[in-house]
Amino acid sequence: MTRNPVEAEAAGQEFVTADYRGHEFLVPLDLDRWPLDDIRRCRLLNTTTKQIVVDQKLLVFALRELLGAQWPAFVAVSPKKRHLVPASNAFAAAVGVPGDDDVATDIAFGGIPRLLNLIDQWPGKVESDLNRFWHIDYRDRWRFTRRGQRKLTLRQIHERLSNLPVDSALAIAMNNGRLHYSNTDLVLMDLFELFAKRRHPSRPMTAAEKKARDAATAKAENDQAAHKARMDKRRAAQQKTTALSSARANALRAQQEETAHAQG
Repeated sequence: MTRNPVEAEAAGQEFVTADYRGHEFLVPLDLDRWPLDDIRRCRLLNTTTKQIVVDQKLLVFALRELLGAQWPAFVAVSPKKRHLVPASNAFAAAVGVPGDDDVATDIAFGGIPRLLNLIDQWPGKVESDLNRFWHIDYRDRWRFTRRGQRKLTLRQIHERLSNLPVDSALAIAMNNGRLHYSNTDLVLMDLFELFAKRRHPSRPMTAAEKKARDAATAKAENDQAAHKARMDKRRAAQQKTTALSSARANALRAQQEETAHAQG
């Protein structure tokens, strides 16, 4: 029985062997047979530190359901709480969905929670990109061959989504609706700036440039508000002066009329 998840899928294996702390455990090769609901929820946001942390209770539930009858043997060799997270990562790696060291939220069960989050949050874009770039029908995830094998596995989906181009619907959605720039795009911007002697209007700004832009915008808004306040104050003073002048004129006119009436 091979331990390579790709070869195991091709061979029609039901399980794959995972090593943890020198012991072997069998886990289902098909990720859709894993306790995905618990795995989805085993990460949560710590409202105090604003960091993603592991829900140890749900982690235990997920591992116990995943291992089934092997759970007592696992607890016997890994009795400490500190063993749970690395074990979950080892099991995820065994089925071909390891965590990414550059992704801070891959803290339990490797890259599986991140994969599930992409599918849950952008299902239409996942389906569209699989079809556009790989000619894969996402519905095959719930279709089976005559041998009972799933036609499209979550591991296969993970590999495709991890290698999408920058103009994919999913990549753009994950970038807040903005297109990522390729190396070619950046080279063309460099050439534009070389000949035009000015910054390309679409070049992404650095953090320092964004900070300077935000500061300049805030200053402009403050200056505009201050100018408006000065103008409002000036108009109020002018209106007061006009009202006083009008009152004096009316009083003078009334006095003149009274004098003329008395002389008449």
